[in-house]
Amino acid sequence: MRMKKINKNLNSNHGQVALITLLLAAVVMTVGLSLSKKSTVDTKLNTNEELAKQAFKAAESGVDNYLGTGLTTYVSEDTKTTAEVAVTNVGNGSTVNFDQFYLANKSASFWLVGHNSDGDIDYGNYYQGTSLKICVQNSFNGAVMVDYFYRDASSNYLTKRYGYNVGTDTVSGFTNLSLPLPSGDCLTNYREIAIAESVDGIPLLLIIKPIGVGTKMYLSGDGEIFPIQGEFISSKGKSGELSTSSEVSRQVGVLRLYEVSPFLMNSVVTWGSVLSN
Repeated sequence: MRMKKINKNLNSNHGQVALITLLLAAVVMTVGLSLSKKSTVDTKLNTNEELAKQAFKAAESGVDNYLGTGLTTYVSEDTKTTAEVAVTNVGNGSTVNFDQFYLANKSASFWLVGHNSDGDIDYGNYYQGTSLKICVQNSFNGAVMVDYFYRDASSNYLTKRYGYNVGTDTVSGFTNLSLPLPSGDCLTNYREIAIAESVDGIPLLLIIKPIGVGTKMYLSGDGEIFPIQGEFISSKGKSGELSTSSEVSRQVGVLRLYEVSPFLMNSVVTWGSVLSN
């Protein structure tokens, strides 16, 4: 009787040991699979991060390639990255709005005359309206200086300068304005500064500088169309197994406006006739 009891206990202990062994094996296997999965995920994340960097560089290279050659397709030397470039004109509407915030004491340029394909001024294409309006944010509490460039009937290049105090941060000699919020034909949360005087001849350019504080601002008219201001270059770079699910893409955009000719800039400080180059 005693021998049989001992055998029974031994069989019970063996069963417990086997059960514990199985549980430990399951835990070890689970941890091992988890670590393996984490290692795989980390590797994939690192690979995607590297592909994203390559795609971003390809997008930038696409912009550079377009500016240098005019081509809208870019392929790297090793053919592992590509970029497609799309170009759209900016402007050619009833407003000129880049949706940008302009820092205090930094100038913004708005063209009133068109340009040829080579970038030269096209004097036969210009804003035909009789009034101009600058729309600034309601929160703007500074002053605005405006340089208005134009060419008269005798082909003299002339400049008129205006200054407006919109808020409490004023400039001596500027015209004080009391503008309702909002005002004029501007968008909601903007108010309108009307240019005080029209000019004869061909309007060329407005250079607007917020003084004291920065603001978002844009140019509006009386319904007439403003000329094209430049172009927006959008480049989509791709890397990885192209045209497959593992492909990674990144996109960059560049706003490229027509440059201001040096002879026009000289008239900012001369207040009068400026010789053409």
